[in-house]
Amino acid sequence: MFRNHLGTSPLAFVTTTRLESAPPRLLRQSAPKATVTQVDLVCGFSHLGRFSALFRGEYGVQPSPVLDRARKRGPWS
Repeated sequence: MFRNHLGTSPLAFVTTTRLESAPPRLLRQSAPKATVTQVDLVCGFSHLGRFSALFRGEYGVQPSPVLDRARKRGPWS
């Protein structure tokens, strides 16, 4: 029923939802000691490599450079 209604599996839906929350979280978590692993876990992923691969596939860049750029700009830039 889930697939018929939304056109995707429950797991794919959850993964996509978690992945969509990652860029804003990377930008908000730009404190000097924040890590991609912390963002990974906050987004609900338990495997950093999987998160990074999905992030790169979706956005064309690894999450660590996004976090680095956010740190340079500051959390409210």
